[in-house]
Amino acid sequence: MDKLKISIIGLGKLGLPLAACFASKKIKVYGLDKDNNLLKKLNNNSYNYYEPNLNNYLKINRDFLYYTNDYCKIIRETDITFIVVPTLSNKDGSFSLEYINDVIKNIAKFIKIKNKKHIIVITSTISPLSIDRKIKPLLEKETEKVVGDNIGLCYSPEFIALGSVIKNLTNPDFILIGESDKKSGDVLSKLRKSICQNNPPVIRTNFINAEIIKLALNSYITTKITFANMIARICENISGADAEIITNAIGLDSRIGKKFLKAALPYGGPCFPRDNLAFNHFIQSLNLPIKINLPLVIHKLNELQVDYFVKFLKDTIWNEKKVCFLGLTYKPDTNIIDHSFSLKLINKLKKIKNYQISVHDPSINFIDKKIFSNDDIKIYTSLSTAIRENGVLIITTPWEIYSKMENIKNKIIIDCWGIFKNKINILKNNKYVLIGKNINNKKL
Repeated sequence: MDKLKISIIGLGKLGLPLAACFASKKIKVYGLDKDNNLLKKLNNNSYNYYEPNLNNYLKINRDFLYYTNDYCKIIRETDITFIVVPTLSNKDGSFSLEYINDVIKNIAKFIKIKNKKHIIVITSTISPLSIDRKIKPLLEKETEKVVGDNIGLCYSPEFIALGSVIKNLTNPDFILIGESDKKSGDVLSKLRKSICQNNPPVIRTNFINAEIIKLALNSYITTKITFANMIARICENISGADAEIITNAIGLDSRIGKKFLKAALPYGGPCFPRDNLAFNHFIQSLNLPIKINLPLVIHKLNELQVDYFVKFLKDTIWNEKKVCFLGLTYKPDTNIIDHSFSLKLINKLKKIKNYQISVHDPSINFIDKKIFSNDDIKIYTSLSTAIRENGVLIITTPWEIYSKMENIKNKIIIDCWGIFKNKINILKNNKYVLIGKNINNKKL
């Protein structure tokens, strides 16, 4: 393992943390990206990623990181290449292979003249059957070599959440490898486990199984989230009902478990929504004798909750006009607002002209302010000022800083994550609404 050198193509939200983790084990890593401005910053030790622990990893392990845009060099100097480029969603929901195909064409000519067997690892999320029907044939055509014999090919997606990428990479529940041949799988398995602090099981299988596992797992998680939110909507309309009590009880069953079974806001982010649509597209492409569209149903139910919450907020806020959303990102510890539920709520609520809407987020300086450039929405950088100047506080992202808020009085607090449920002073001094519980249809 000490002599093994790796290259990573795509230094984005996953590629750069992956490079940093390998470098932390004194493995020489060549990182390639087509963004020359990014490469310049990285080569000048300028790290401005909003991801816990990443900047520290990059600085400490700088001697093992080499950034370039030279495809020839990374293939010549390394033994294994990870492709971690975006796979954008097509209109039908499937994943585009445009960037992966471009990478393969760029590296193939150098693999073609290389005597030593080179291993290619696809880490980007792809639709099922992509490798067998598209990626593998293209790689063999461009290199004029046989996958499994002269070239190693693996599909090894990561199961990470932004805001905890380093933790997820170093402490995974399991490692998934779809492999073209045993030798390539052995190399990747050993390499991938080398950055783990735990001892995770390694699932080694063929390409199609690995491709389905990736999408099926995320689709199942969204099903649990949506089920818990269904319980919450039921309880909000029945006197005495409490979604937390119900979901906690259900989660005690070992067949179900408590993870992701929490009544809160619908899911968002750059992965869950599009993975569901991609999985549904794959299922429909099979032309099964019975109609199966559960991933699409889950997606639609998730989207419908925006309108539900707009009505819920209108009924709850009543005659208060100044409303502040605490949290813009789709989850804590990241600056990503892709499919952010709070942003969807704001876009709906701002059409109701009675409200003066404002926002606060700890990562606001890393968020593109252009999303509000044409709107009369106030952006706070000071949490204390946001609290002081607004009558309604809606906690839409459970950042730790919000759970530490004290001495709040005479506000309407809509707690979408239950972070204040045990704070007696907050409950006593404010009109407090915890979603998932009935408020007896009384307007506050």
